[in-house]
Amino acid sequence: MSWWNRLLALSFAHPKLAWSAPAIGVAVLLLFLLGEERRRVLVGRLGELPLVRRMMAAASPARRRVKAVLLALAATGLVLAAAGPGQFGTVERKRRGLDLVVALDVSKSMMAADPAPSRLSHARAAILSLLGQLEDDRVAVVVFAGGAIHFPLTEDKDVATALFSEIGPMDLPPGSDVGEALRLGRCILRPDVVDDLGCGRVGGRGHGGDPLEASAPSRAPEKKKPALEEERGKAIVIFTDGGGDVERAAEEVIKARDLGIAIYWVGVGTDQGANVPELDNDGKPIPNQWKTDRSGQVVHSKLDRQTLSTLATAGGDVHRYLDLPPAVTEADGSRTVDAKPILEALAEIKRGTRLVADDRREDVYHWFLFPAFMLFVIEACIGTRKRVLYPEGRP
Repeated sequence: MSWWNRLLALSFAHPKLAWSAPAIGVAVLLLFLLGEERRRVLVGRLGELPLVRRMMAAASPARRRVKAVLLALAATGLVLAAAGPGQFGTVERKRRGLDLVVALDVSKSMMAADPAPSRLSHARAAILSLLGQLEDDRVAVVVFAGGAIHFPLTEDKDVATALFSEIGPMDLPPGSDVGEALRLGRCILRPDVVDDLGCGRVGGRGHGGDPLEASAPSRAPEKKKPALEEERGKAIVIFTDGGGDVERAAEEVIKARDLGIAIYWVGVGTDQGANVPELDNDGKPIPNQWKTDRSGQVVHSKLDRQTLSTLATAGGDVHRYLDLPPAVTEADGSRTVDAKPILEALAEIKRGTRLVADDRREDVYHWFLFPAFMLFVIEACIGTRKRVLYPEGRP
């Protein structure tokens, strides 16, 4: 790219200041012209103009004009540098990690207060701790109850955190469809299996959970995706208290195993269990009001560890089940959950290297600041008087 094209491609952090830069240069020139006019008037008051000019033969109007132009250009460059010029480009770098789907059960049973304040809050705290310690891994989000929603693989952990924090039991149909969460997870991790394993509504989006074509900006240019240098391990971590269609979930576990996807089950809750509260329109528990079944009995929910352990072994000989550790109350009153056991379990998954093309804005203020500084130096070195052998005339 030529220098001219690079200049045309510049963007400024403060566009208004950049637009005012030429006006600053023009203002300097206008001040010079006003000064010259005032100088001419003052010289005229001293006497006959030709005589005064002979006496001031060493003065150089041309040098003053040159100095004025240099000052105008230097001021313009200084303002352009202050406007924060920059240009966008792509930088390829290597990232070594795995592709991970984190699935969170937000069914009403997850609002039970074992552990306090609720299973859902406890699981969210663990997920926040987990995401905060994943560096070069890509993460996809699946939030499920009777249905499921998802967000594709991303390296932006803040986006994933926001979705986990905002979706609750009132945003999805009632129930706990673990099988649907598993289907979404494997389709996100393996979009190349669109036609044969029921991923028609999830797959077919390119590589690694890219946005759906319908949701992509129509005018955005298609970027060339860097090729994988090495196959990356794929895993699904499910935070749930159990329940749902166990047979369908087991079928999905086997399909994921055949695709090379490891599934980790994180049990949320206790063996003693707790009553499931009724929720208001905002999804918050109503004090002392409990959910009842069709017979009018209060629904008491326990951690279904046996079912989750069975599903954990359905994917092979490795038993990938973990109990969620208890929360720890920090000095500021916040509650945190140690995600170290989950990270240690994920350590067995192979990390692969991937080339990532990142958009980056490079500041180029020096393109204007250095020339402006040099113009100021040159202007200061130019005098306003020229050498004349006999400024008042030959004797």
